[in-house]
Amino acid sequence: MKIALITGSYPPETCGIGDYAAQLAGALRQKGFIVEVICNMDWRLRNIRDIVKTVRSVNPDIVHVQYPGVGSAKI
Repeated sequence: MKIALITGSYPPETCGIGDYAAQLAGALRQKGFIVEVICNMDWRLRNIRDIVKTVRSVNPDIVHVQYPGVGSAKI
């Protein structure tokens, strides 16, 4: 099963949300899941097509969104 983790920040950025996403990704991978982390995008609504295109390109079975984060400040 493939899981897409969408997060506004991810290590090496310093952010509790990013750290949680990294820990979650690692734990899921240890359980045998395929995990793709989607981060560092421009999250403004006008970019929704690019965001959806990126998620679709990953073709996940599950999409997990972590919000907010340092990288989400662009909203």
